[in-house]
Amino acid sequence: MNRSHNYILHVISLVLGLLLSTGLYAQDQSIYKFVKPHVEVEADKMYFNVVHLENKQDTAVTVKLKLMPPKGWRSLAFLPKSIILQPKQKKLIPIRLSIPKTIEAGKIDTIAAMISGVTNGNPLKLHSTVTLQAKHDLTIRIDQKIVHFKSEETTASPSIVLINKGNTTETINFHYDTSREIRILEPNTKDGTFQIASGQDTTLTLRIQIKKEYEHLSFNNAKLFLKYEANGVKKETYIRLIKLQSSFDNLTSANILPEHEVGYIMRFSPESNAQRAAFARGEKILNDSTSIKYDFSTYNLSSDQDFWRDNDLNLSLNSKYYSFGFGSSGTRLGENLYKRNSLFGDYTLKLDSTSKIHGFVNTSIHEQNTGGAMGYELNLKKFSTLLSAGYNNYNEKGINTKSLRSDTRINLDKIFASYQGTYFDTRDRETGLHTKQYEHLLQSTYNPSERMELTLNSDIKLSNNQQEDNLSSFFQLYGTYNLSEKYHLIGTFSNNITKQTTALGDEMNSFQNLYRLQLSAPGLWGDRIAFGPQITQYENTSSTSSLKSDAYNLYIDNSFRKGNLSYRMNLLYGYLKASAPDIVNSTGQQLRLQARISHKLSLNQDYNLTVNYSNEQNPTTGIGGRDKEKKLTASLNYNQSFFRNRLHFTSTANYTASSNNQEQISMNGALQSNLGHNLTLKVRSEFRPQAQRKGLKLSTLEVGVTKGFDSRKNQSMYHDMEILYFKDTNANGRFDKGEEPVDNVQTRVTSSVTRSGNSVRSSGSKFLSTALMSNAEGRVKCKNLNEGSYSINFQALSDLNGYFNFEGAQREVLLDKNKKVLINFVQAAKIHGTLILKRSSFSALDGIDIGNIRVTATDSLGRSFSSLTDHLGNYTLYVPRGNSYTVKINNIFGSKLQLLRNNIKANLQEIHTFKVNFIIQEKKRRINFSKRK
Repeated sequence: MNRSHNYILHVISLVLGLLLSTGLYAQDQSIYKFVKPHVEVEADKMYFNVVHLENKQDTAVTVKLKLMPPKGWRSLAFLPKSIILQPKQKKLIPIRLSIPKTIEAGKIDTIAAMISGVTNGNPLKLHSTVTLQAKHDLTIRIDQKIVHFKSEETTASPSIVLINKGNTTETINFHYDTSREIRILEPNTKDGTFQIASGQDTTLTLRIQIKKEYEHLSFNNAKLFLKYEANGVKKETYIRLIKLQSSFDNLTSANILPEHEVGYIMRFSPESNAQRAAFARGEKILNDSTSIKYDFSTYNLSSDQDFWRDNDLNLSLNSKYYSFGFGSSGTRLGENLYKRNSLFGDYTLKLDSTSKIHGFVNTSIHEQNTGGAMGYELNLKKFSTLLSAGYNNYNEKGINTKSLRSDTRINLDKIFASYQGTYFDTRDRETGLHTKQYEHLLQSTYNPSERMELTLNSDIKLSNNQQEDNLSSFFQLYGTYNLSEKYHLIGTFSNNITKQTTALGDEMNSFQNLYRLQLSAPGLWGDRIAFGPQITQYENTSSTSSLKSDAYNLYIDNSFRKGNLSYRMNLLYGYLKASAPDIVNSTGQQLRLQARISHKLSLNQDYNLTVNYSNEQNPTTGIGGRDKEKKLTASLNYNQSFFRNRLHFTSTANYTASSNNQEQISMNGALQSNLGHNLTLKVRSEFRPQAQRKGLKLSTLEVGVTKGFDSRKNQSMYHDMEILYFKDTNANGRFDKGEEPVDNVQTRVTSSVTRSGNSVRSSGSKFLSTALMSNAEGRVKCKNLNEGSYSINFQALSDLNGYFNFEGAQREVLLDKNKKVLINFVQAAKIHGTLILKRSSFSALDGIDIGNIRVTATDSLGRSFSSLTDHLGNYTLYVPRGNSYTVKINNIFGSKLQLLRNNIKANLQEIHTFKVNFIIQEKKRRINFSKRK
């Protein structure tokens, strides 16, 4: 109905209401009417009116009142069944009704009341019209504010959710734009208009792709801009895009650069203009413990640039305990407060042999953002904890965020547990949203006997704001039982629950259960080939669908290593049965094969071949051949060095074929030459398939040259360093037979300053790539590093199923010969509890924040592990198993509050979890009563 029709209906209803509700009847001399003949209200509000009753007769009358509200309205006031009005008496009956949330804007409803039992005995209807006003409540939510591209990925699909909590249909106009590194594939136009009905939400999925000239170039400042307009209000937001280093930059042979150098790079592509970049970097040693570092890079010399956005400039003064300057700071404490081209400073205060205090601040110059963090670190023998609190203020976007983080680990004789808790409190001044996010991750292992081991993993995530509440819960129990030295029984149970509740009361729930039982038995040649049956039962139930499936498989695992040749094969074969509303007991065949061959032909020559083949069914889309897909992928990598490592060559070929897609082939190669006199030349190329033609064509060609200005060190001062990451099941610090290496650990190796005799020497060895990745053997190799001190910073990028590193994510290594560095991940125990605040009855203090308070656990060896409390005062720490810990918090509450309990002993040698509560009491306030003069 259009507006003119609404207006006419409104006028007619108003006139009829006035005529009927006047209630002047000569025969009974009484008045019955609504005090408000017309009311304007909003949806989800309270409707209020009054029925006016007046008896003008000389005798009493009995009145019966019956209210008739619209469908879905609910009365909140008590209405008497009958009312006796004495002569000349007036009576006011209040009417209160609740209005539904989902009622349509602009609609005109009628509230009716039936009057009966009066003198004439005829019932009478009274009317009051209600006009519902439009309520605009449109929210735009971006699920991924930061999108990471891995080295092999070139596309991503971030989502935008439009949520209409108002009572009228909203129209929103979008405009998409990107920075130079990215192009938008979907939607195919930069503009779009969408309509979202009242009480509904719409998800827009974008598809973006890295431009070819940037596929092998790391970047961390690319952006996807979203400009939109709704109800005449224009707003803008963006998604940040980050790309990790490519495979070429991840060579195990580290490239040596001089202490001071400059470089120039050109990149050519048939589909785009040439790109040109330049850089200069170096380090100047001032004294025994202090140095100045500089690094300047510009990325496109052929186009106009915004200096702060498009260039990187770093200039800092560094020592063992502090650093400050201008640039990009990414310390462990401030890693979530990273700002590009900013003023920063961080400081470490060592309290004793077991504990440290960390501080970090920075402010971004271009985007006017500020950030800061404080942390407390405690490292004991069997317990470690790290508690940190951070604050970010995005002035440009009107967003500020408070964060808390707790990392605790316990390592006892039979129990290992680790806990990680994070809390974010974000306020958006533009949208008015106040979002709170919690995540608690618990991982523990229990060894009741030599034959049995149980692993428990639990991950709970909760977020809420004025628009919706989201909860996700993951629980996994994994157990192994050794029937004998060769036969092992493995069982797994996992439960995954997701729940979303909107402000309108809408709920979306999903429940998933997985049961798996597997028997492992030795095959030929001892333990080199293992095989056994595998039974899997899966159930997925949500508010809209359900699926059950059973899989019966036979697996074979073969590994072989001799000399320079290593080989690994995994084969899974069996059948899958699935049942769903549209699939009834359908059965399909499944086959999966994985093989990897690594062969070192010589000291300077090796290759790696990886092959994956699958012929499986997808139970969620179809069984029995409908969605069966055969897929083959293969990758061959070759590396070789010539002329005493002066020339390095590497190449990679990739092949993909499937029954649903065409074959795809790609190749890339790189050549790096040390020309002498600190001059290095690098050439890199990539070949991709031609459109609608056979064969490959050159897609990218890159040429770069660097020149160093420091003198060449003696070759005897160069050594090799190998880093090995592994799961230390017996926590002895050694890589024993049968223990599992850890791959996909991102490693940063940087040089630092060290004292050698009476002289100071910088290690001076820097890498073309600062980020390396551990291979399938858990190894990172850095060759030809000159003597000096190095810092190793690492982060595991995959789930290690309850294994943690409790020595901290940094190692200091003095390289004076070829060295092998062992970094072990062990299982964790858990310390958890609550900080309880007791307020005084006559408190004059404002609200006291018990969040972001550091809790520290220290073991007998002086190792510290810390975590931060959330806004409710809860905390969790994961520490190594099998030790005793002293748990404490710093008394930072001032003179008006006192800490009643601290330095609490937690013995985690026999148990895997321990609860410690802290009580903070407000001192009683004295009230002075004085006589009035």
